[in-house]
This record gives sequence, C-alpha cells and structure tokens, in this order.
Amino acid sequence: MQNLIEQFMLEHQITGLTLAITHQGKPKSVQAFGSRCAANSDPMQLDTLVRIASVAKPITAALVLRLHELGRIELERTACSYLSSDILPASVKIDSQMKTVTVRQLLHHCGGWDRAVSPWRDPMFKNQEIAKRLEVTPPVSVEAIIEFMLKQPLDFTPGD
Repeated sequence: MQNLIEQFMLEHQITGLTLAITHQGKPKSVQAFGSRCAANSDPMQLDTLVRIASVAKPITAALVLRLHELGRIELERTACSYLSSDILPASVKIDSQMKTVTVRQLLHHCGGWDRAVSPWRDPMFKNQEIAKRLEVTPPVSVEAIIEFMLKQPLDFTPGD
C-alpha cells in the first residue's frame, strides 16, 4: 500500500499527507507520508498542522446546509449574529457593512470580499505582511489575523 500512496503523491505533486483508515468508527491504520513541504525535507508527522485551504469550503457549505435543514441555522440571518461575544476582543470594531453579511451571501461568495480588488482578502500566505502591518513579530496568531481582517473594509456591498 505504501508504494501506491507514494506513486499517487508523485503523480499528483503532493509533498506530504496523513492518511487514516477507519472501520465502524475506529481507526485501523493511521500513517504519515512524505515531507511537510517542498522547501525542506521535514517528515510529515501524524500531528503536523497543514493548511487545507479551499478544501474546507464544500465541507463547510455542506455542514451549514445540513444545519439549515435541521432548523439550527437561518440562511437569511447575519453571520455575525452566530458569533458569541467571547470570540472577539471587545476592542474589535467590525465594519458596519460586515455586520449585514448573511449566511446565504457567504455561501454564494457575495459577502463583499474580492481578493482581485484587495490583496488582503486571502490572508493565508500573508503572515509576514500582516505581522509588519500589525507591528508584531511573526508568526501572527489566528486571533490577530481575524481581528486584522475584520478591520479591512469590504470591497463591495454584500449581495452585489
């Protein structure tokens, strides 16, 4: 099996991955393959944190729609209304337009952000730049990135 996985990784230019095989909810095999990134040969470990980027979008959308089916999320309700007050520091002042973005608008990618207009719309690989703007030493914490992004103005009116 290891040869098949290594061949798959080579064919698809995947430097590293972790794989879990389960049966009836119990792990039967859990392994790490390859290296953490193309820039170095640090081996993947089972606890290596990796960015999953856009892979999370359809999974999140499916979960949101399932919660909507169960009556736990309203698509026309604002996304901010689902955030508890302990998520963000009280000092964060969210743009008034951002407070109007609905769950449906987020699912339809019309919440007001456009990374073609603003390079800050996708902060995934902007840690150094964000650290410089925040005047902090990298790496920037997840909380600081969220706070930074919430302070950025929207690129267009939500829903447009």
